[in-house]
Amino acid sequence: MAKSIKIHDTKGIKRLTFTFPERKGVYLLVGPNGTGKTTLLTCIDRICNPYAFARGFSHPKNITGYDEYHNATIRYEVDNVCVQFRKKQAKWAASPRKGNANLLREFGYNESIFIKADSKRIDATAEEIERGNTQAADSTLVETLNRIFETDKYNNLKKLKVTHGRGKPSSYFNVIKDGRLFYTEKRFSTGEIAILRLIENIESASNGSLVLLDEAEMALHPRVQVNLLNYLKNKAHEKDLMIFISTHSPTMIKATNERYILLLESNAYGNVEICTPCYPARALGGVDFEESNIYDYVFL
Repeated sequence: MAKSIKIHDTKGIKRLTFTFPERKGVYLLVGPNGTGKTTLLTCIDRICNPYAFARGFSHPKNITGYDEYHNATIRYEVDNVCVQFRKKQAKWAASPRKGNANLLREFGYNESIFIKADSKRIDATAEEIERGNTQAADSTLVETLNRIFETDKYNNLKKLKVTHGRGKPSSYFNVIKDGRLFYTEKRFSTGEIAILRLIENIESASNGSLVLLDEAEMALHPRVQVNLLNYLKNKAHEKDLMIFISTHSPTMIKATNERYILLLESNAYGNVEICTPCYPARALGGVDFEESNIYDYVFL
């Protein structure tokens, strides 16, 4: 079953046709800045998420008469049956209007999870911690964090539940116990928070889901990047996930088979082509300094 997305005049992309791989697994979207990796992830997210365009293609509300998506079209095709989205004033409209949700379901994904490296969380005050109830953290989360970061400090990870009165939802924080003291996830590093969020989302994802990671290597040591990649490969196999990672990481590229590297290349007219299979050496040529380039094979 052929499944594709055709993007036209959207952000920096003049034209791009993306055909979904037949085999599920972990795929890297690589290429220089401006080739449309995040735009493509947003379009993939729309398959399951009706709010993807509203959140991913927003524009300043205080500027009137300005619409950078005036000529944009995003077309989804499954075996030559299609639905197309265009920007109509405040909303993106589908054509045909009826049955478009049914066609998007033909892509075969139960849900879409778009994970961004984001440390925005509610601060927990000392007073809240004192009246909160600590619970044991999920054992899978603890074991995975220890393995990825090559440590055992997450053995002391706890879940803190803070109630806010009748009728109001409780807040949950991840906290580390250090002796008689606790410190919240606001004191974790950006990389730790990003990985923690990612693992929570992956573990709760239903089988057969789409998982989208935008610059997953952000704030992560190269060894941690490889550990993360191995974790995602195992989870993709275990839960039948299709995972796309937007990345500039030479470490991740070098650790990935050419069949799972999708290189986005833009020409002078803004048309974007996708090269796959793509050997790591070629992919690195588009994102890294010459000194870090590698050879795929050496013949003597």
